[in-house]
Amino acid sequence: MLAAMIAVLSLGLTACGDDPVANPQDLVGTWECSIYLGDPTGRASYVQSAESLLQLRADGTFVAVNALNFTAEYAAAHGGSTYSASIEHGKWHTKGQKIYLIAVEYDLDDREYDFDDEVARYSLNGNTLSLTATDDGVSVQLKYAKVADSRINKYL
Repeated sequence: MLAAMIAVLSLGLTACGDDPVANPQDLVGTWECSIYLGDPTGRASYVQSAESLLQLRADGTFVAVNALNFTAEYAAAHGGSTYSASIEHGKWHTKGQKIYLIAVEYDLDDREYDFDDEVARYSLNGNTLSLTATDDGVSVQLKYAKVADSRINKYL
């Protein structure tokens, strides 16, 4: 579930209330999570490396990919692998500063599907997309940097 949260899909989000509303087309593109603060699961401290990408497409669809490398200590304690990956597909649209995400996630480790429906508030400043999530009562702050669309292709 950490992977889904980092990808923005387990979000109950709030953002700065006075930020100007961005043109939804400004959100189109591929975003890499560059800052992740807060962790309701406690697993973030065990992540050695991560690649978390969110691609918002002009046709109203999105893809989110998370690839996480955990420490051997975490894997041993939780009976799992040191690598975790998930791919989420869905539809998105905006209304004001809210982004609506309806997702289907396929967890590559568990080989199962999960459905999610979230509403997010966002703030856009140039090539930085900022989100603040509340997950299980814990505030989680996410910042995304715009990257080349080709960055996500190796996962698709």
